[in-house]
Amino acid sequence: MKKAILPLSVGFSVLAFSVSDAASLADMEGADALVKVADVEPSGSCTMVDFETLGEKVAYAALPFRRPRMAVVADFATSGEKAFRASWDANHRMGFTIKIPATDFTPFDRLVIDVVNAGPEPDQLNLHVAAAGEKLDDSVYTANGLRGCIFAPVGSSTWVVELTRWPKKAEKSRTKISELRFYALHPCGTTMHFDNIRLLKKGEPLVPGAYRPEDAAKIAALVKGVAERDGAARAAAKASLKDAMTAAGMAVGQMLVGTATPMEHLLPKDPAALAKVRPAAALRLRLARGEYESAQLIVAPLTGVLHRVSVACSDLVCREGRAAGTTLAASNVACAVTGYSRTLYQAPYAVGRTVFTNAADRAGYQRKGFFPQADWYPDVILGHVRAADVAEDTAQGFWVRVQCPRDQPAGVYCGELAVSAEGAAPVRIPFMIGVNGFTLPKTAALPVAMNFHPSGDVGWLPTDAEYAERRAAKDDPLAPRNIWKKRQMEWADFLADYLIPYDFLYRVSHAAYDSEPNWDILMRLKAQGRLAPFTLAYWGQIPEGGKGVKKWNRSLPYY
Repeated sequence: MKKAILPLSVGFSVLAFSVSDAASLADMEGADALVKVADVEPSGSCTMVDFETLGEKVAYAALPFRRPRMAVVADFATSGEKAFRASWDANHRMGFTIKIPATDFTPFDRLVIDVVNAGPEPDQLNLHVAAAGEKLDDSVYTANGLRGCIFAPVGSSTWVVELTRWPKKAEKSRTKISELRFYALHPCGTTMHFDNIRLLKKGEPLVPGAYRPEDAAKIAALVKGVAERDGAARAAAKASLKDAMTAAGMAVGQMLVGTATPMEHLLPKDPAALAKVRPAAALRLRLARGEYESAQLIVAPLTGVLHRVSVACSDLVCREGRAAGTTLAASNVACAVTGYSRTLYQAPYAVGRTVFTNAADRAGYQRKGFFPQADWYPDVILGHVRAADVAEDTAQGFWVRVQCPRDQPAGVYCGELAVSAEGAAPVRIPFMIGVNGFTLPKTAALPVAMNFHPSGDVGWLPTDAEYAERRAAKDDPLAPRNIWKKRQMEWADFLADYLIPYDFLYRVSHAAYDSEPNWDILMRLKAQGRLAPFTLAYWGQIPEGGKGVKKWNRSLPYY
């Protein structure tokens, strides 16, 4: 197959690279500066790197990251006969740099790369497009040059990095780009192939890479292998929960029903989700008077689709003790559908998660840190939604929230939760609520500083479409970032239910929002007897010198 090089619209030198199949690039970390090859006549789009020309050295370790295993191979090429392969392990910061001649990116609006992820898992790379000598900055807040987040499912994909929205401080470097720095902060570990790194001007069509028939067959096999693996894991998880329900004495019909604590994230499309829940043979909660407690029910179809699935609670009655015959009304139990938010990129920080383990030597719950991958995550409690369809191979959560009245007598109250769906026999779950013989105060016992402001800030977004959508939402009164303000009193009440003050920590005179407390909310909480300590202002140590003191004084709110 002959290599086709598309010409560039400005003066440019095409850089290509090739060595023998599977030749290692590990010795290139200290390589000399690149040597230009033939200049390209100005006229169209450009293939910058396709890894074909013998002797050129283009891949280097991106210090201080760990160097991946790199080679040029004959697999998965879309321009010529060769492609660049990089492999890395899970959980190790990894990076490599592909050098290109100093290039003016101004005429172009897209950087395009053909990629094949030949590993067992999807993975994400960050791409830093920069001029020589610019610091590699992996901060989520600042950037030297242009950055992009690139997600690669198993199989082939075409990466498109939009070049139209550069950080202001990097505008000068846009005319002399010479490095493409790929790095992963918390990778899953995989093997990727890269080829035909090219630039497109506005209006030029995006044509995905065409793979040789034998490579296309390998890609199809990769995708099929993932589907078969996930299908087997999903079937095993269903069988595990079904067997556990049978062993617990539950009737198994069309619905599989499990339970999880409110601290557990069950991803709806995770093939192993049902293996992480316990059979909902009974549900027990204990709380004090004036307290709120929650639990999750997880519902999945054994086959097919479940329509209009809902959860309802009966009145609960205390049958023994001093409170015998007393009722805890069903109106104190809210059963809502769990909503899900989709993340498009890996979080750059670790989050804590409480996980259940039934290991013989460490039974119970453990707190673990992890780096969330792009997926659908349980997030929104849809209090206004009482029923939902549950698609095949989906684990749908339902949120059960109990409010204990402040005058409820202590005791154990028994009732049931009924999980219903159209055309399916309901699943009835014994539900017991233990009410302790004491009452929680209306505010936290210790001063608590919380930061609450669902601003939906524009921040850094990788594509123009996402950026434009977020910018438009800033002025749209019906956008989530604004519509919540109409119901902010309900927000304040909900937070106070859990002894969390409605507050904003970073309150200074020049703050973009919440530069002063919301006095109406504070007066409302005071009238309810639930007003807790709140932030008046945010400042650090007073600087030395007259100018420092004046600047410090200017940062304080007017009040």
